[in-house]
Amino acid sequence: MTLDTEEQHAFPTIVVAHEDGEIRRALIDNLSQYNVLEAKDVPTLVEIVLTQSRPLHVLLTDASPEKRHWVARLQQRRRKMLVWYVERSQGVNASDVLSPEVALMNVRELFEKNGESHNLSLAAACGSGQQH
Repeated sequence: MTLDTEEQHAFPTIVVAHEDGEIRRALIDNLSQYNVLEAKDVPTLVEIVLTQSRPLHVLLTDASPEKRHWVARLQQRRRKMLVWYVERSQGVNASDVLSPEVALMNVRELFEKNGESHNLSLAAACGSGQQH
């Protein structure tokens, strides 16, 4: 996972568009050092992706079929935007789905120069310490 030079210099912008309000809030709270845009529903996600003038670096969203459909369409407009599907349930059997903790770790590794590990309080906030 690397960003080109132009994107590295832009203040990182992350879109959090998870249908589960608890997971969405926990992700947002743990990404306060970045510019975070919240999308509580698909229309808001579409509006953000289509109208924001700034680069959108990462989209964290749930893995519902509806979101997957819209993400595929929206990535045609934002080809450089990384998408990570996030779920806390072990019932999701997709290889591209991450736990909230792993998603946060990936975001931090992507943007931090020294790659130091961080203590994540998300497990307590979401009630899950499971990794996918």
